[in-house]
Amino acid sequence: LGMLAAVTPCRAVRLWSRRPEQARALAAELDGGPAGWAAEVAPSAEAACRGAGIVLTVTPARSAIVRTAWLRRPVVVLAIGADSAGKQELEAGALIEADLVVVDSRAQCVDKGELQHAVAAGFDPEEAR
Repeated sequence: LGMLAAVTPCRAVRLWSRRPEQARALAAELDGGPAGWAAEVAPSAEAACRGAGIVLTVTPARSAIVRTAWLRRPVVVLAIGADSAGKQELEAGALIEADLVVVDSRAQCVDKGELQHAVAAGFDPEEAR
C-alpha cells in the first residue's frame, strides 16, 4: 500500500481476509497512520471488491477469491499472491475480459502464476504484456 500511496490520491481501503483477525489488525495499523489511509474491514471478499478502483490481492489461495462480476470498469487489479503452480486469486474471466494484462514474466505466469488458470480457460498468453 505504501507504493500505491505514491501514485494515487485514494486513501480509502476495504480489507478482507479469510482470517478476520488479520484484517482487523491490518486495518488498525493502517487507519489514520502516516500515509493517511482510512481503513475498514469488509464483511466479504465481494464487499471488498465491489466498486473498487484498485483491487490488490496477496494470498496463498488455491482457488479464485475474486470473481469477475465483482469488478467494475475501469479497475486496476494487482494480483501478486499466485506465485506457484496451482495458486489462484482471480477467476479466469477477470483476465479473459481484461482490457490489458501486464505480467513480469509471461512464461512464469503461464507456468506458475495467475495466467495458468486463464490459459486453461482459453486466454491467449500472447495477449499479456
